[in-house]
Amino acid sequence: MEIGLKVRGILTIAAAGSALLVGEVIQRTLVVAAVRLFPSKRDRVLAWWQQLLARAMLGSARLVGGARHTEIPHIEGGPGTLVLMTHQSLMDIP
Repeated sequence: MEIGLKVRGILTIAAAGSALLVGEVIQRTLVVAAVRLFPSKRDRVLAWWQQLLARAMLGSARLVGGARHTEIPHIEGGPGTLVLMTHQSLMDIP
């Protein structure tokens, strides 16, 4: 494997990890506050936050890692839709 690819891979993981660390602080302060202040908009706030995290993960893969994909996948919610998440769910969502 070419050394440049290894470096890009390591930098991609570092960028995604950094985004998750910053996101953790934002989630535990601003997102929680928004959900508590606007309980009727809870689903909208959480969906927006999840999309933002997905964009951060895919953005680091695109910009740093050189991944090529066009758009963030969209899963239609509703009756009969089941999304399973693991402890790695922030990386699984994108």
